[in-house]
Amino acid sequence: MKNLIKIILSIFNLKLIKLGPHSFLIFENLIYRYYKHHKKLNFIQIGANDGKSNDPINFFIKENKKNVKGYLFEPDPEYYKLLTNNYKKK
Repeated sequence: MKNLIKIILSIFNLKLIKLGPHSFLIFENLIYRYYKHHKKLNFIQIGANDGKSNDPINFFIKENKKNVKGYLFEPDPEYYKLLTNNYKKK
């Protein structure tokens, strides 16, 4: 199954990368390397919380907002309100 997923991803020029539960720094490096090569980034973040606390991509998104597009999902109404305030266009 893993090989099938790798083959499907390779068709779209994507790779499967395993990240550990505490790999925020590795994840940030991955994002910056991808962005440096492609000059844009589209993403989906499930469980975005407030968009700031323990968020490995908050700084990256704000630093590169012209070329970064994404969908952030947060089911908790309190955190969702904080999330929308943190990403509100100014």
